[in-house]
Amino acid sequence: MKTNFDDIPSPEIDKEIVSHNLAMMEKDMKQLSIEESIGGNAGSVIIEGKSYDCAGLNGYADKQTGMILAFGNFQDISPEIIGRGIKFSFIEAINLEMLLVGSKKKVSKIVEFLNANEFSEKGRKNIEAAIHAYNAKYW
Repeated sequence: MKTNFDDIPSPEIDKEIVSHNLAMMEKDMKQLSIEESIGGNAGSVIIEGKSYDCAGLNGYADKQTGMILAFGNFQDISPEIIGRGIKFSFIEAINLEMLLVGSKKKVSKIVEFLNANEFSEKGRKNIEAAIHAYNAKYW
């Protein structure tokens, strides 16, 4: 399911969960992004007329609230989190040019949220609001 993350997030979101998710994305997801290869299965995407390689980033989140529990590949996630979370993936476009010069903007953008339909509406909206905040900050 593709989502346009440039839309304004719903007023029904839980700001504490969105804040938690953004913090997880800025720390744990960024660390995973460094460890993952780009291109390959995640492919590439055209943004504003320019092609960017992507990374596929897996995570687990609470089905009802959308609170992100962990980022990582299956073998690196505890059985407890796997048992209580729903697996999802973000496809993240990486701008290597801007990253290499140390820029804070136009560096990365979440362009797809896979498995979004497995979450409750509230859970999905909380994750989407965190994506919106992340993209506003880093793209």
